[in-house]
Amino acid sequence: MVTLLILAYNEERFIEKTVLKYTNDFKEIVIIDDASKDKTLEISKELENKYENITIIQNEKNYGAGKSFEI
Repeated sequence: MVTLLILAYNEERFIEKTVLKYTNDFKEIVIIDDASKDKTLEISKELENKYENITIIQNEKNYGAGKSFEI
């Protein structure tokens, strides 16, 4: 199984388009919300409810790319 990891920080304008682009190509998509201050998490949760292969990890604070991929 191949998993796509998407790190998102304040990506409300792009997250849905990005995720939908890959929904059929990967068995699992994990969106890591890096403590976004916009509606990124809300949009991601809507996608998670709509598609079985999407999972969300929510960081409590903004860790940045390097640390977020370690969590």
